[in-house]
Amino acid sequence: MAFSLFRRRAEAQAPHQYGDGPFSINGHEPLTREGRLTRRDEAKLYDTAPSIIDHIPWGEYLPEHQCILLDDGVSVGAVYEVISVGTEGRPDSRLDEIRDVVENALQDSLPELDTHQWVVQFYCQDESDLTVYMDGIRGYVKPNAQGTAFTEAWLTEQERHLQNVASEKGLFLDDAVTGAPWRGQIRRTRMVIYRWVESPYRDPMAPEVLLKQVCDRLTSAMSGAGI
Repeated sequence: MAFSLFRRRAEAQAPHQYGDGPFSINGHEPLTREGRLTRRDEAKLYDTAPSIIDHIPWGEYLPEHQCILLDDGVSVGAVYEVISVGTEGRPDSRLDEIRDVVENALQDSLPELDTHQWVVQFYCQDESDLTVYMDGIRGYVKPNAQGTAFTEAWLTEQERHLQNVASEKGLFLDDAVTGAPWRGQIRRTRMVIYRWVESPYRDPMAPEVLLKQVCDRLTSAMSGAGI
């Protein structure tokens, strides 16, 4: 008795077309298929994926106030880049001091409101493009040393080194700790401060004026930690 489970099914074979046309190979003509690609299918091939920009609630930048107008046309916000403090080799007491300064700055600089609270958000981003870092190195050179043969040679060598460490494959594989390529990158931290105001807006002070007051208090408080 034979079981159909173990019976090998005959696979459909595409019919061979023999000929000696310009596209034939060893006497075999290529198979022809009916074209079914429509204009709509072609358009889908060039569709772009949804962008995060579509979800960011800003309207425009207000250069006279140095803030961002949100998409309700009234609320405003500000974005700061946070420059990190050197912590390597510092005692625990200094680290505790920095932590306390940041904590107090966030707690004391923002007014506590019943509704429409102030919001502070932090975003971190790792950038593998070290061009900005290299520009900072060039700007660090003292005026009397700029343009000298030694300075230019050193900057050229440093730029070549940064290009190598910033490559996607890195310099080597760190199989001892991270298991990832050892490469150069810069972590940039940005602080966003904003507040959605009530509608209709009734406060006698303009939203951008209130934003500046809050931002000045917060940045001044954080400067106590060297941030």
